[in-house]
Amino acid sequence: MSNPAQAGLSLQTKQDKTWFFLLCGQLPKINELIFLVFYLVIFSHPAKG
Repeated sequence: MSNPAQAGLSLQTKQDKTWFFLLCGQLPKINELIFLVFYLVIFSHPAKG
């Protein structure tokens, strides 16, 4: 019997994997952007209390 998680991974094409690894190379920039967005949202809407 095959593992469902492994079956899902085996359905990825070479192109899908290429995009995934290209995205992984951009993670520091993506994390910085996410942090910046949260920072701006938090400080533009201070908690009232």
